[in-house]
Amino acid sequence: VGREEVRRTQWALIGIAVTVALPAGAAFAALSSYVQSRVTNAILNLTTVSTNVRVLSRLKMRVLFRNQLFNALAIVLTCGLAIPWAAVRTAKLRTESVSLGVSGELDDFVADTAARGTASADAASEFFSLDISI
Repeated sequence: VGREEVRRTQWALIGIAVTVALPAGAAFAALSSYVQSRVTNAILNLTTVSTNVRVLSRLKMRVLFRNQLFNALAIVLTCGLAIPWAAVRTAKLRTESVSLGVSGELDDFVADTAARGTASADAASEFFSLDISI
């Protein structure tokens, strides 16, 4: 067995590995995007802040999938330096897909929450013996 034949065999194995790994990675990313988007939407859509305020999530699988592929490409090309940038992009995407659904006046909810929040903060500062001021 000559060197040339060994070299051809090595390149053939690399080619096979790439043609198997890339579609498998893309399929895993698509499945992961689907599960993450559906679970996030299900959890956040069942969240209520009060009787007249609920959280609405409209995270799309396709958008999340595209974001994950672009982030992975950026991380590979920058040898990991783009990890914080990718995390911020993903957090921004998730945040932009969430909104509040309000039935009635939002001012009433804010006033009620502000009054309760002050009492809770006072109780917490008394409990921990901390002097917290704004």
